[in-house]
Amino acid sequence: MRLCYSKASFVWAYEHADLTSFLDGHVRAMAYFGGVPRRLAYDNLRSAVLRVGKGKERVLNEQFKKLRNHYLFESRFCNVARGNEKGNVENLAKRSERTYLTPMPEVTSLDELNAHLAKCCQRDLQLPGAKPQHEQLRSVLLEEERTAMLALPETAFEACELIDTQIDKRSLVTVKTNCYSAPVRWAHHPVRIKLFVNRVELWCEHQLVAQHVRNHGKGQYILEPTHYLNLLKIKPGSLDNARPFKGMLGKKASGAASGGSGGGGSGGWGRDFDQLRSELEYRYEDQGTKKFINVLLLLAEHDEQQVRDAVSICVKRRAFSDEAVAGVLSNEPLDTTHHRLDLSHRPELCNVSDGIRPASIYDDLFNSQEPVEVIA
Repeated sequence: MRLCYSKASFVWAYEHADLTSFLDGHVRAMAYFGGVPRRLAYDNLRSAVLRVGKGKERVLNEQFKKLRNHYLFESRFCNVARGNEKGNVENLAKRSERTYLTPMPEVTSLDELNAHLAKCCQRDLQLPGAKPQHEQLRSVLLEEERTAMLALPETAFEACELIDTQIDKRSLVTVKTNCYSAPVRWAHHPVRIKLFVNRVELWCEHQLVAQHVRNHGKGQYILEPTHYLNLLKIKPGSLDNARPFKGMLGKKASGAASGGSGGGGSGGWGRDFDQLRSELEYRYEDQGTKKFINVLLLLAEHDEQQVRDAVSICVKRRAFSDEAVAGVLSNEPLDTTHHRLDLSHRPELCNVSDGIRPASIYDDLFNSQEPVEVIA
């Protein structure tokens, strides 16, 4: 996006040229410019225009109309195959390739690339504006241009694609060929999916029930093991065989588990969980797996890090039981931060002596005329 008066530019890179990227780019650009241009020019891209009619007639995408209504700007669309009608931004695309991406920046992720592009855009603000009309810096012209812009709304637009569907019997929803999990409690329920550039949110009955990092691959399963923990109550065999738990635990130990962690490498929950399982199955035999499942079920009731800390404490103490882990969670503070006792509201308690009393007080007591009662 490029402003016509100051020539201030905003460039951002995305995985795909889809609707969510189109909306997200607008939100980021408005925030970068510090205001909303009163009118924006577009070609007839599918993310904005569903159908081109006669002359200036356009059938617009509903999400694009919501974006436009949120920021209150007007839109102008070029004639078909006439991208030169918005030459400012067309030239920017070519220029950013030649200057921002040449030579190829040494980055390892899209976030690093966008940080590089943001620095380039900031650096360009120190260039003079277009001649011969302007000879001031673009940063100065941008400040002047902001006075003619609309103010940013209090809240940014939710740059997402909305999909209404249903969670299937496997507690999954399919989004762009990828499958995302939801808690089994919501299987067979209607769900509204909010598809953002970097995350996927699942909403049931107006509450957020699951959130995942968006996967831009094809045919992938993005599963959260805690969503399926309640199934282990009736299907304990799923712990080793079900897809959500693959890789979460190390290989089962064979023979006595008197030392070390569950033989064969650490799983996704960590080495302490592997050792706990090995010890439980060694000590309690058939009941060991059920006891370990009881520990995993605590993840659905408590903060995950607290459960991890409790398991680590029990492993160090060699207290191998589900009751011990639950006891640590219930009865021991897992916050290791030491806080100073605040007595500012009790000044009479703030004067602390060394606890040493002079022996003369006993002489005063002996010489006093008042009778002294002694209880032996």
